[in-house]
Amino acid sequence: MDLSPTSDPDRESIEALVRNHEPYVRGLAARLAPTIAEGDDIAQESFLVLICKRKDFDLTIDVKPLLAAIVRNLSRQAWDRAIRDNKLRRDELAAYLEEMAADDAPLYENSCKDALRKCLEKTTEKERALLNLRYTVGCDSQDIADRLSTSAEAVRMALVRLRQRLKGCIENTLKEMPA
Repeated sequence: MDLSPTSDPDRESIEALVRNHEPYVRGLAARLAPTIAEGDDIAQESFLVLICKRKDFDLTIDVKPLLAAIVRNLSRQAWDRAIRDNKLRRDELAAYLEEMAADDAPLYENSCKDALRKCLEKTTEKERALLNLRYTVGCDSQDIADRLSTSAEAVRMALVRLRQRLKGCIENTLKEMPA
């Protein structure tokens, strides 16, 4: 879109609109976007949407609610993209770990598997159920929380602690094993 003075008679009003509302839009976008960089992009894109569709709106009234709606919509789209991208990366990582854990995979030694088995034997039944729901069934924190009648935050913290304990246990078990 060409915003040169000869092609757009209301260029000054557009510049004033951007100048007056830029801090508000940038602040809102920074809070709602998945990343700071995307917040900047969302802020700029919000103004472009408003400018391109300015004939459809009454810009003589307070445009902050309209800008906020545009920012929220663009942020929601950015989050959807980020979640989709993250799921793809997580699926790729899961496939890689499965490949490494295969019996014939040379990168994953049997001693590590033996150490993991020994460490898992030391966990409680409840901890094994938690690990099973997360890593075998593939439930997320909220699903596990719903099944166990607890909060998603409690599930996440329990998994963090359990993974740390297992990691330490595996490292200690491997040190004790004959080379």
